[in-house]
Amino acid sequence: MAEPDAQRSTAEEEARALPLSEVASALLEAGRRFVQDVGELLGLETQRALQALAWMVALAVLAALLRAGAWFLLLAAAYTALVDLGMDSTAALLLLAALNLLGVIISALIIRRLSSALLFRATRRALLGEPKHEPIKPQNTGV
Repeated sequence: MAEPDAQRSTAEEEARALPLSEVASALLEAGRRFVQDVGELLGLETQRALQALAWMVALAVLAALLRAGAWFLLLAAAYTALVDLGMDSTAALLLLAALNLLGVIISALIIRRLSSALLFRATRRALLGEPKHEPIKPQNTGV
């Protein structure tokens, strides 16, 4: 095995021996291969990422279906318990429906409150130069 200094001096001698056009051509070829290799790597990683995304979406749909099924079973159990306690079946269904609607209304109100964070108000003020508050008007102090 040759020493690193010996290899370096051999490479330097070969580089001096080659014409500039050949060195430039070799450099361009190395650049082309690099871009090709990076492109191939990017393509493979993109394919892998898309496969992972497809699995994630499929599993999210499955989880949503299972969660909905569990919710319906919980409602059925609550209905059975209410009827067993002596409540009329129609009244039990109406009570459970009302409780579900109450949950929907509360969720919608919370979503509406949280949606104000999506407006990027501080960023818009910084970019557009909008004032934070109304300008302060000078007060008449009587002096």
